[in-house]
Amino acid sequence: MVGYLYQCREALLLGIEETKSFPNLYLSIERFDDVAFEKGGTPNVLLQLKHHAKPGNLTDASPDLWKTLRIWSEQVAANPQLPVERRFVIITTGTAGENSVAAKLRVPREKKTDEADALKALEKTAKESTNEDTKEARAAFLALSPESRANLISAIQVRDNSPNITDVRAEIEDRLAFAAPLEHIPHLVDHLEGWWFAQVVRKRDRTTACRYAATACDVPRRHFHGRRSSIRLIG
Repeated sequence: MVGYLYQCREALLLGIEETKSFPNLYLSIERFDDVAFEKGGTPNVLLQLKHHAKPGNLTDASPDLWKTLRIWSEQVAANPQLPVERRFVIITTGTAGENSVAAKLRVPREKKTDEADALKALEKTAKESTNEDTKEARAAFLALSPESRANLISAIQVRDNSPNITDVRAEIEDRLAFAAPLEHIPHLVDHLEGWWFAQVVRKRDRTTACRYAATACDVPRRHFHGRRSSIRLIG
C-alpha cells in the first residue's frame, strides 16, 4: 500500500516539475509503466519507482534493478526502436553503490565510458549470478542482441537518493511556493493532493476499456495562481 501511495504522490511531483518544460503534460499511472509521460497517446518517458522504508544500496545484483531491466528488456525485444524513442528512468529512495551500474547511469554521466562500463558489468552479473529471484530477468536481458542491450543502457537514467513518501510532500510544497502566500502552501497542497488522489482512484475504478481511453482531466487551475500549464492524468 505504501508503495502505491508513494507512486501516486511522486507522480504528482514529477508532473509539477515536468510542466515547467512541457505545458499541458499528459501523465499516466500503471498504464505503460509505474508512471509515464505521454504525447499523442504514446509514452516518451517511462518511469519505474522504488520506495524503501529502510535506506539501502542499489547494487549490480539488486532484484530492484533486475526486475526493472526485465520489464524494459521485454519491451525492447518486442520493439528494438524503443530506446531511440524513449527515456527509461529509475527513481529510487535507495543509494547507488560506489562504482555500481546504477551510479554509472546517473544523469549527467560522469565519464564517457560509463555506459560501456555499465553494460559490461550487467552482462557479467547476468551470466555469473546464481540468484533465482533474478534468473528470468537476467535471461531476458541477455536474450537481447548486443546492439539492443547497448541502446537500452544508453536510454536509462537513474535517480537515486530520491525523497521518501513523507519527504515528497515537502518537495511538492517547495515546487508550489510561487502559487500562494507561504502560510497557505500546506493548505493548497492538501487540496491539490485530495483532488489528485480522487482522480487516481476514479480512473482505477473504471472498467479496463474505459481506463485506457485517452480521457484527460486538468488539474484545477485554482491551485496554480498565475500558471498556464496543467497536468493531465490519463485514464
